[in-house]
Amino acid sequence: MIRIVVEPSQIQGHECMLTPPQQHYLFRVMRVRPGQLVEALVSGARLYECKVEPDSQTLTIQNVDEVHVPIAITLAQALIKRDLFAQIVEKGTEAGISRFIPVVTERSIVRDVSPAKQQRWQIIAQEATEQSRQTRVPQIEPVTSFKALPTMPGHVKCVLHPEGPNILEWLLEERPHGSEWMLVAGPEGGLSDSEVAMLQEAQYVAVSLGPFIYRAENAGVIAAGILTAWASSRLSSVGDLF
Repeated sequence: MIRIVVEPSQIQGHECMLTPPQQHYLFRVMRVRPGQLVEALVSGARLYECKVEPDSQTLTIQNVDEVHVPIAITLAQALIKRDLFAQIVEKGTEAGISRFIPVVTERSIVRDVSPAKQQRWQIIAQEATEQSRQTRVPQIEPVTSFKALPTMPGHVKCVLHPEGPNILEWLLEERPHGSEWMLVAGPEGGLSDSEVAMLQEAQYVAVSLGPFIYRAENAGVIAAGILTAWASSRLSSVGDLF
């Protein structure tokens, strides 16, 4: 079923009011027809099953469900070259990341991002949410200094490091609890020893993706996919993750 992201103000009574871009997407791009069912998502809150109306401006709400996110993953990702951060946002959204923090590290080559590029990343996040049927549109935060990471909140904090224990083995052994997760991934050259030590002093756990080396644009996304799958499995097996 086709899914679109809507603002709470678009839900009016038993109707969902469509914006002009949404009308174009549904009727010109996706070729929906009157009577067809589509989903309207209010990010992180509710999912509405709606029927397409002939007037092409409204959807009639048929059913509504509260949405649930097993864990909220923040990926603090070092900026990398060639605008590969856009790929990280797209694939990371599909993997279940709830928030992206672009970070400047010691070895970062890219050290700034234009407002236009950040706005494009936010659009990519929304489109990836609709495509992957996630229930929350990730927030793209402003570029942040690495020194801000140790004090950021989170129930569980991890930093990707090749010398850490395998992330899946660590999850199965430690069975960490908490709804807010912080995950830090370095740039092309990796984080420096001093940066890793700084995070570990702030109670970050160093974990790895096993014996293999992944590209900077892939490591954080792969780790987030593992965390999301693990959290979803825990939720379905024990009934209440937290």
